[in-house]
Amino acid sequence: MIKRILIAVFFSGAVLISYSEILFAHSFSERYKSPIDISFVLLFLCLLIGLCFLVNQNSFLTNQKLAEYPKFNILKIVILRKFLTNNYILFLMKLISVLLLILIISTSFMGSQNPAANFAPTFVWVIFWTGFGLFCAFIGNIWNLLNPWKTTFEWAEIVIGRKISQRDISIWEYPQILDVWPAVSLILVLAWLENVFVGATNPLFLGFIISIYSIVTWAGMLAFGKTVWLKKFDPISVTFEVLSTFSIFEFRGRNKSDNSPTAKNQKENEAMFLRPLSTGLINLKKPSYAKMVFIIALSSTVIYSAILEVPLWLSIKAYWIGVIQDLTGISIYSPIPGYLIDFLGMLLFWRMCFAFYSGVIHLLKILLKSQVSALELKLHLIWILLPLTIFIKFAHEFAFFLVDAQMIIPLISDPFGFGWNLFGTVDFGRNLLHFDAKIAFLVLLISIITGGVYSVIISNVLIKQITDSDRPIILSKLPLFVFFLVFMTISVLLVSQPMLL
Repeated sequence: MIKRILIAVFFSGAVLISYSEILFAHSFSERYKSPIDISFVLLFLCLLIGLCFLVNQNSFLTNQKLAEYPKFNILKIVILRKFLTNNYILFLMKLISVLLLILIISTSFMGSQNPAANFAPTFVWVIFWTGFGLFCAFIGNIWNLLNPWKTTFEWAEIVIGRKISQRDISIWEYPQILDVWPAVSLILVLAWLENVFVGATNPLFLGFIISIYSIVTWAGMLAFGKTVWLKKFDPISVTFEVLSTFSIFEFRGRNKSDNSPTAKNQKENEAMFLRPLSTGLINLKKPSYAKMVFIIALSSTVIYSAILEVPLWLSIKAYWIGVIQDLTGISIYSPIPGYLIDFLGMLLFWRMCFAFYSGVIHLLKILLKSQVSALELKLHLIWILLPLTIFIKFAHEFAFFLVDAQMIIPLISDPFGFGWNLFGTVDFGRNLLHFDAKIAFLVLLISIITGGVYSVIISNVLIKQITDSDRPIILSKLPLFVFFLVFMTISVLLVSQPMLL
């Protein structure tokens, strides 16, 4: 009965929200009016989150042992197995990935320096970082297969006669104290490049950055082993790995340490599990402290990317730019003050999110009267951020991706901007897909609400896993209620603002 009520509230709320008063759809300048105030949206969020906490979690998520959530190995289907594990197909996919890397670097240095006429900026920032990131989050992480830097490194090992064994060959042992801290720092830099630095779309600059990244990645894999380097240092690999914990597919490679003829010939240990969305989050090992900080950094930068574009932040930014100019005498045309303020704002917002999460968990521990330490709770519950982060990312980027991804169609015919028409698509024009502000806002809002529901459900499951009693009741979960409500409210208010670019 409660579940039916929850579903009814969800959809009725979505309908009501579509008629909210003076709402701006994210990334659209159009606005529309209706008799219902946006405060009804926030009231609906409160009711929805409260109902999610009240629902008795007698589902497979809580009743099953950690490793027994519903899943099906699609490789058991012979046709799919033959196709998905075919060495020629896998090699072709890797080759295409490597060729794309070569094309990106080539067009960056030798092609037109107009970002709109160059293949590299659109593919890197739109197709790869936005599109493939969402693919990993919802479908699954195939980056380990497609990673062109890893592929070229393995090919180089074969060429020089260095055998690829079950364990990575390295020159030095990776310092354990570093953990994923380098990835934490680099994801913040990457977020700044993506959202703040205008020059990031400049083909020459992009080529320069990718070249440096390539050299560092190959050198790191050589020095510390490719698996360790990609899992610890590389921000791209760590990001896709974290996002994919939410996805519907779970990939498991063959255990190479098993040298039996059966394992070699039949690949018995290979698996491609199809599972319900988000269930991967309930079967994860406790992350390290650095990994927890990385997840918070990833979540905060997703939200902050939207904050950068709203009028309130732009007004604050303009004020502080004026202060810096008055104090330093720097030219009003210099972008440096703006870059500095945006970067400091990003760091401050990240620290605020970390402090907020820590405070919520400390209060939760007190109310639950749990014997588990606050640190253990922080590490165990950090995965509750993922669903909300992923859906907020989708809400902020879906319209941008659907429209701007179409730019790749003419660019595949003229990747260098030389006036070619290799595939006859150069005259293709972007289709706005008939999005209006109302539809866009409704999609954005439903995405945020869906992410919040997933996060609440996962939080119920994870709390039940780690607490030493069945005591968790709605009152004890009040800190998490406030936590989710704040994040969802901020996201809703952000997508309700006009974007000023």
